Amino acid sequence: MRTASERCTPTGSVTRVLTDHGAVTTETVVNAAGTWAPQIGAMVGVHLPMVPLMHQHMTTRPIPGHELPKNTPVLRDPQNLFYAREEVRGFLIGGFERNPKAWSVDGVPWEFNRQLLNPDWELFDEIMQGAIRRIPVLAQAEVHRLMNGPEAITPDSRPLLGPIPGRRGFYLAAGLSHTGFGAGGALGQILAEWIVEGSSSVDTNELNAHRFGTMYADRRLHALGVVWGEKNGWERPNFFDPGKPWRRAGADQHAWGWARPPYFGQIGQEHRAVRERAGLFEMSSFGKIDVRGPGALALLQRLTDNDVGKPVGSVVYTQFLNQRGGIESDLTVSRLAEDHFRVTTGSNFVAGDLGWIRMHMPGDGSVEVNEVTEDWACLGLWGPSAREILQAVTGDDVSNAVFPYMTARTIRVNGISALAQRVTYVGELGWELYMAPDKTGEVWDALMAAGQPRGLRPAGYKALDSLRLEKGYRYWSVDLTPSDNPFEAGLGFCVRLNKGDFIGREALVGIKSQGLKQRLCTLTLTDACVVYGGEAVYAGTAKDQRIVSRLRSAGYGYTVGKNIGFAYLPLELAKEGIPLAVEVFGERIPAQVAADVLYDARGERIRA
Repeated sequence: MRTASERCTPTGSVTRVLTDHGAVTTETVVNAAGTWAPQIGAMVGVHLPMVPLMHQHMTTRPIPGHELPKNTPVLRDPQNLFYAREEVRGFLIGGFERNPKAWSVDGVPWEFNRQLLNPDWELFDEIMQGAIRRIPVLAQAEVHRLMNGPEAITPDSRPLLGPIPGRRGFYLAAGLSHTGFGAGGALGQILAEWIVEGSSSVDTNELNAHRFGTMYADRRLHALGVVWGEKNGWERPNFFDPGKPWRRAGADQHAWGWARPPYFGQIGQEHRAVRERAGLFEMSSFGKIDVRGPGALALLQRLTDNDVGKPVGSVVYTQFLNQRGGIESDLTVSRLAEDHFRVTTGSNFVAGDLGWIRMHMPGDGSVEVNEVTEDWACLGLWGPSAREILQAVTGDDVSNAVFPYMTARTIRVNGISALAQRVTYVGELGWELYMAPDKTGEVWDALMAAGQPRGLRPAGYKALDSLRLEKGYRYWSVDLTPSDNPFEAGLGFCVRLNKGDFIGREALVGIKSQGLKQRLCTLTLTDACVVYGGEAVYAGTAKDQRIVSRLRSAGYGYTVGKNIGFAYLPLELAKEGIPLAVEVFGERIPAQVAADVLYDARGERIRA
């Protein structure tokens, strides 16, 4: 049976599937069509970022004297790009080329069924050479067959799983990217939970079917020696290396591996500039979503755990929750007018947040939701001198009395209209400034000129990450996930159980009444090691240590002079001063539970 088309209602709900054997009436469709999934998605107006890539594997005949038993384990060697297993007492060798070849990018022919492509020995040579380096006896093997079959791969090599916003009843289980056999059972269970319960019981953010956003690139900062990173297709400054040509961060990784990078000192200079004077950040990649209409407030109140029903000009820090009370997003909501709200979120999460909002929109037309990320550039100005610098380029009053913390208003910067939001992700006084993209250069130049005598320095995301760790600020998808709730995450101050019903409220009431079993803690380690996050956390005596958690976010705090990590710990261990250990590249490094906030715990600097 072949699908000819699919039908949706005007509101985007699935109603039936038309096939060459007639129509099938249904309210639920799972697109698990493999390499044909993009064509199925196109039938309901959904673009799926998947490309068929050639994927080859070779079988050998048994090697005399080295025949493999059937219980030979699977071997994976990422360094040599191959995997191997037993096949009829010989080897089956496959791998992942550094420069794979795409096939039929405009759509896989419907009649391409149970077929293979012609073998490409030249393409496979890199895999074979790597396998021989690891298993020299393979050089003696007689080749049985090289098979070449296309497989659908996504840009980040992770599956597309779950619902599609605006297409109610349409789900994806596609783009499995070499994970089909290994992850099939888990993906099936997760998808079943989505269909039956409306959300998954585990964190599936990295598999989110609508996680991919639009692309953007900016070259203005090359002259300052910018080292570019990337997030969701956006080119973003990681840090600045003054006096040197601009470059992309990927090349650096090959130079230092996992050791402390040579730019460690540069990040420290940017960090200290923000703490002592001021730093200017290019942050246009922030996700921006406008929610408008007479039903906008009611929708956002239902989606958020905090109370966003504040006066015009207010900025509210809040979370989106699922029915289990897990954190689906961590963001701010600014009320720009009675019926106009701006949701500001992370660069990598705007597609998911936009989808979450649209999945819960009322069908009566009372709410209009639009992504406006590329309509507004953003510069972040933070530090003790931020007010003095901003006041030098605007005629508007930005004093604390007129422009308090967590408020937003439109001002003119060097004569250019900008939405200024007094918020911070670094723990210092400052603003996010939003302006038309074609005016960003002028605003940047004006701020840099006013800031030069005051010690202003351009800064990047590496410094920002260090600054926020000292302040205890969380990062969604690492510190906060759909499996974590606000109470355990230390965000109970955002939860307003008395504001009325909202998604996850019932679950939070239950969690609060039952009591917490763990909470997110701040750990400090010696500065002699390098931590990246994900490291195992041990408790107990040296002879009887056990793994109790893993680090979430981790990095170096230049003000406190220590490595910092966040970890969820059982309550009996979640006490300041408790000794622990963190395994860093095979060595257990002493650590201890520290105060939740290591810098300006009372928040006096951000409210100055």
